[in-house]
Amino acid sequence: MDRLIQPKNMNETSTDRPNAIVPRRAGVSSSIGFESETLRDSGGVLAGTSHPIAGIRIYPGQGDTALSDRQFERVVAYVLRNMDGPLRVRELAAEVGLSPSHFTRAFSVRLGKSPYAFIMEQRMHHARNLMLNTGQKLTEIAGNCGLADQAHLTRMFRKFEGTTPARWRRLRRSNPKRELSDGTDPELTVSL
Repeated sequence: MDRLIQPKNMNETSTDRPNAIVPRRAGVSSSIGFESETLRDSGGVLAGTSHPIAGIRIYPGQGDTALSDRQFERVVAYVLRNMDGPLRVRELAAEVGLSPSHFTRAFSVRLGKSPYAFIMEQRMHHARNLMLNTGQKLTEIAGNCGLADQAHLTRMFRKFEGTTPARWRRLRRSNPKRELSDGTDPELTVSL
């Protein structure tokens, strides 16, 4: 990488020179900086970073905070209460008083997965419980789990379990002590 070129006058924004660096402006947050003031050339590798895009560097990790225990418990309770209907990120975010984008980041930091992935895991867990413990038809189970129809249940269930719900149910009913495909016991709940 070429050496960083500093403008002669710090008020100048030399956009006509291809390797010029635009100086830092007032009011830029601490997590974003322009190369001329934030990054230093260290033998071709930018100081602890990946290559910048358009001269701006976003510092990963700064400001990433996870949901608190109380917020997380409220979200889980909301998901479980509203399992049979649509669950939207904006509703979950409102439950804990965050914006949807902040909520999504904080949730992902807390669990290491998106809110959507968590919701689908909970729906599939609920579907497994209903298949084992009730005589409901798969169409009813799909509705009780907030899925559009039996085809949606089958698609999602196959993604999680590697088999169809009907086959999974038949195998578990014929041998109730058989373990799930992920190695857990069917009677145990998903730990949060």
